[in-house]
Amino acid sequence: MARAFGVRCLHVYSDSQLIVNQVRGEYEARGEHIQLYQEIVKGLLEQFGQIYVEQIPRDSNSQADALTRLATSEGEAKLSNIIITNQALPSTTHFLVAQVDEIEGTWMQPIYTYLKTDEQPSDKTEASRLQRRAARYVILNDHLYKRGFSMPLLKCITTEQGQIVLGEIHGGLLGYFLS
Repeated sequence: MARAFGVRCLHVYSDSQLIVNQVRGEYEARGEHIQLYQEIVKGLLEQFGQIYVEQIPRDSNSQADALTRLATSEGEAKLSNIIITNQALPSTTHFLVAQVDEIEGTWMQPIYTYLKTDEQPSDKTEASRLQRRAARYVILNDHLYKRGFSMPLLKCITTEQGQIVLGEIHGGLLGYFLS
């Protein structure tokens, strides 16, 4: 998310002294899986101009403390302010996704053009319709996203990209995990 918003200076806080020191390079990451995570973190952090990684006491980090209680609890947790999702695959798994940045001739083109250049159709009815429709979208790093009321931004993709994603989910990369 920080990359999408063009953040140049990143402050990272953790209540884990081990993780902080591994990210800083002061401790060695042991185990193949942890080393994979460390490589991913280093790659992500290289995308920012300045990075500050700080360890904070657990009692000063109530949200992390709540997540820790949730992770170690059995049964149903009573933490209404934390969104819980099940992650089927480790985040160190890499998938190849085709990047198609060409939006010419797609449904996205008028919205993208309007948001980028303020160019509108000459027909007043169409211009008004485009303004109303474009209000639900935003451009971040030259990619079009749809805003949601209570959800994250949704990346807009072309039909071809959608077919690739569906192919990977239903028959390719994720088919084994979803069946």
